[in-house]
Amino acid sequence: MPHMQPYTMDEVNAMIDQSERDIAEGRVYDFDEAMDELEKEFAEEDRKLAMT
Repeated sequence: MPHMQPYTMDEVNAMIDQSERDIAEGRVYDFDEAMDELEKEFAEEDRKLAMT
């Protein structure tokens, strides 16, 4: 497994800036929406596994 490099402060600040833009533009999920998406993904994986 390759060694992972820590983020630089510039990278961290860029991620924070992007998150703030996403929030301001409404590109966010509330907890229930996120859980619904995860449950859908898990159900699909279960369905695929049941077919094998």
